[in-house]
Amino acid sequence: MFAAGTESLCLCWQTERFISESVDGSGKQSLLQSQLRQQLIEFRLTTSRLFPHFKQQRIHFAACGTSHILFLSQAGTVYQSEVKSKDTAAATKEFSIMKPQVLKSLSEKNIIQMACGNNHSLALSKDGQLFAWGQNTYGQLGIDTKGASQPIPRCVTSLTGMPVAQITAGGGHSFALSLSGAVFGWGRNDRGQLGLKDTEGLTTKPAVRRILAGGNQSFAQIGDEAGLESSVDPSALHTLKRIMEVDRVLEKELDRNTIRAIVQAFSSSQSLSASFLDVRFTGEASYGPGVSQEFFTLFGRELHSNGRIFQRSEDSELLWFPSWEPERDDVFYHVGILCGLAVSNGFICNFNFPLALYKKLLQVQPTLEDLKELSPVEGNSLQEVLDYEYDDTEDEFCLDFTIPRQTADGDTIYQDLIPNGSEIPVQKHNRKQYVDAYVDYKLNTSVKKQFEAFARGFRNSALPVVDVFRPEELRDLIHGNADYEWDLLEKNAGYDGYTQTDKAVRNFWEVFRNLEEEKKKRFLAFLSGSDRLPVGGIQNFQIAIINTRSSEPDSSYPRAYTCSRSLDLPNYSNIEILREKLLHAIESGEEFNAQEL
Repeated sequence: MFAAGTESLCLCWQTERFISESVDGSGKQSLLQSQLRQQLIEFRLTTSRLFPHFKQQRIHFAACGTSHILFLSQAGTVYQSEVKSKDTAAATKEFSIMKPQVLKSLSEKNIIQMACGNNHSLALSKDGQLFAWGQNTYGQLGIDTKGASQPIPRCVTSLTGMPVAQITAGGGHSFALSLSGAVFGWGRNDRGQLGLKDTEGLTTKPAVRRILAGGNQSFAQIGDEAGLESSVDPSALHTLKRIMEVDRVLEKELDRNTIRAIVQAFSSSQSLSASFLDVRFTGEASYGPGVSQEFFTLFGRELHSNGRIFQRSEDSELLWFPSWEPERDDVFYHVGILCGLAVSNGFICNFNFPLALYKKLLQVQPTLEDLKELSPVEGNSLQEVLDYEYDDTEDEFCLDFTIPRQTADGDTIYQDLIPNGSEIPVQKHNRKQYVDAYVDYKLNTSVKKQFEAFARGFRNSALPVVDVFRPEELRDLIHGNADYEWDLLEKNAGYDGYTQTDKAVRNFWEVFRNLEEEKKKRFLAFLSGSDRLPVGGIQNFQIAIINTRSSEPDSSYPRAYTCSRSLDLPNYSNIEILREKLLHAIESGEEFNAQEL
């Protein structure tokens, strides 16, 4: 589980505490990088599990403020943890989070939503009551005691009778969205974050579908479009507006029959990198982590098959930036945003990028070995030049300091690698200079503008904690693992309503073992939303086979719950029916993905 706040960027439950990262004013990491990297990798390898301090309650949402964290259980119980000060964190080299405490005053309220500002909190109950507590310097609690902090949650009575659909909080301001689409805002307004011309009061705006706030900015998603309106200067809208408009880019750049709209981008109120990413496909009621994973899988496939954005290497099948500028100058920015969202939210997306891209993101200089990975024929040819130790290098290779470059029209021109490069032959004494210049041009100079746009999008949506990873680790976290040890999938499986020795279970595994490799991968995608595995492989990937006891099992199909990697397997009377139904479900995966509402 990830949640982001001013002081805590990443949370990882480990034994009796959360491990977190804090950032000082310069943006430097305050934890030992190797230690944190290992903790994060171990976290990414861990499947969903119960938190020790929560007495067997499942926590399905977390929100961060400056010095506090809220947890919401599936049962509607709210827990609060205080975060130790920076001085303590610096002394211990870890950002300890104190033991979560139940907010007893909310224990009977059936809370369904929470939001954290810098030093205040909001909670919304199932029956529409809004509660607020914490700092109230700017009136951000919405109660009649402006200036006085409230340690105990109090009901915001000014909204009594108003059916509230969603809440969000910025640094020192708060918003509530009604079912009718009206927005109510209160609290600090020094940057115009309430959308008012004056400095105090409430504002309403009709037909709003979703509200978001963070720091001193506020946003509203309006109507049926994916556009946003901002309460602050339009320039402050730049990052989030582009994220919400990703679908408009995909409509123009990708196959519309495959990629469907991103209807919602964020559910975290505290960070543009979002703790949770909601994706809904047009015409489908399902949403949740499994559906979001499916989106990233579809996006990765379409990006690879589409030739209008990235260039695909003929000999490696990897993608790289084109040397020409695309029709839309913001397309790489949008793809960078999605790449950052994938790593920050724990989704696998095989972008088919070479290691060189992740080196560049982490400010590691690419080398000839990286060019060999991207373009083996080209890279190996340069290696031959380097390895040639005879004096007739010029006659043997007939090269000068130029490089062929393809234009957007398909024409080939020659670009000088150094001034007057076309007049300087490659000889024994300068062959290393030639190879270095060639690699630098190919992986850096020729794609400088395109990469910078991608990196800007990535940095706007990825958690800063990605900087503790090595390039190989960052690539593997995003692209996933393709080391399929299928026997471990059966060994690690869990069961609900079945036992391992039941006939239906034994028949299922017999059918699965006999599937072709590609069919097994399709099953993986059917069950989890991706045909690739998290870092660590199948040994860290557990599925569950459940029996919901269908009244007519032989006429039912298996269903997948991608969020929990669970297979609802009817108790078929024989293996032939099981094989037929399972294969049909795998091939028609979307039709048999259960709703995750």
